Amino acid sequence: MARTKLTARNHTGQTAPQMQNAAKAQRAITPATGGLKIENDKSEEHEHTKELPDTGGEEEPDPDMFVEEAKRAVHNLAVTVENQQEENADLKKENADLKKENARLWLEIIQHRANKRQRREKVEAESHST
Repeated sequence: MARTKLTARNHTGQTAPQMQNAAKAQRAITPATGGLKIENDKSEEHEHTKELPDTGGEEEPDPDMFVEEAKRAVHNLAVTVENQQEENADLKKENADLKKENARLWLEIIQHRANKRQRREKVEAESHST
């Protein structure tokens, strides 16, 4: 890879461009949010860890809820797999049908070429006999 900064400096007789120290320091201490601190939005918390308004404490996660979520996830996965298997079966049948059609067309082409060759040989035989 070319050393462009050094090459440019050699050709122009100038120094390579340098960052201003004050601007660099300002960027280092300023957060990316434009200087405003954003607190976490409470609406993003999960339902099972929300603070209870009357006690001020956190609710313990309900193990039954995790079991139900896991059951739903397994059911959704099973349905997805079943749908994909049905789609694969349909595609396999379609692929087999296309292979049969392809074989039938090739057979027609071969028969057509054979008939053409027989006609040409017949014409040549008749022309040589006369």
